[in-house]
Amino acid sequence: MSLVIRRMMPGDVDAAKRVILGVAARLFEPEGADSFVERWWLRLTDVDDWQRVYGPPRGTFLVALDGGQLVGTGAVRPIDETTAELKRMWLLEAYQGRGIGYRLYSLLADFARAAGYRQMWLSTDNIVQSRAVRFYERLGFQPIEPYSDDGDTLFMGRSLDGLPIGRPSAAGESMSTTRINPPTLWDSAPVGFSQVVVAEGRRTVYCAGQVAWDTERQIGSDDLGQQARLALANVERALAAAGGSLRDVVSLRVYIVGDHIRQATPLREALQAAFDDDARPAMTWIGVAALANPDFVVEIEATAVLE
Repeated sequence: MSLVIRRMMPGDVDAAKRVILGVAARLFEPEGADSFVERWWLRLTDVDDWQRVYGPPRGTFLVALDGGQLVGTGAVRPIDETTAELKRMWLLEAYQGRGIGYRLYSLLADFARAAGYRQMWLSTDNIVQSRAVRFYERLGFQPIEPYSDDGDTLFMGRSLDGLPIGRPSAAGESMSTTRINPPTLWDSAPVGFSQVVVAEGRRTVYCAGQVAWDTERQIGSDDLGQQARLALANVERALAAAGGSLRDVVSLRVYIVGDHIRQATPLREALQAAFDDDARPAMTWIGVAALANPDFVVEIEATAVLE
């Protein structure tokens, strides 16, 4: 076998469609394969228009050839900025089980990572294409919620960067955050936080407790308000390193030493200054006997949800 995998060329389109439809016909309509191919030939519009649908820099269409004969296909196209869709993974039966599908996928995954995608999704038939499902499972794909209504019965996804798979969403959907102060609870807005935050996004960031230390482990003040401002500035720096900001914070835990919790107006003012009125996180204040360093009077732990 002299196998070559390369990008699709205009002269490959008909051969690619014959591979895709030929294998599909033997799966879905083995008694009427010829009529299946004829019926679906003009419906593979994405393959006919591959240069636009799978064009660079966000997509690619690969073909596998053995001695010049096209024997397999595989493609990637964008769903959104961080999610690629694996498409048109087909291989002639005689070439299945020989590692060619894995080589195709590996090249497509490398392309997707280089293009900036952090996860990959696909859809397939859970019954007729059970062999393909097992192949995808070996590659690390797992079931996810449906992200389209194209008639497939199984939707799968896997991470490309080691982070958890994001929530399936329509292309272009952004993070949604709703802050609620219900009339059935006391009004927390003047105190500087929201009673309830409902957040939907792609990444959750857990920020370790931040204190008033600078990079040299120095504290410039023992004042509660000043230490709170310095700690919040460190929270903001930590979130910036993950691609977020204070507006992405959905929850805070604030640890306050000793009697400072009884004289917390400076802390409240620091929190009100840090968060806009429409971006108040949910919040819990916790009185503690001491923190890790005797100079600390406040420590702030944050959770954020990013798009």
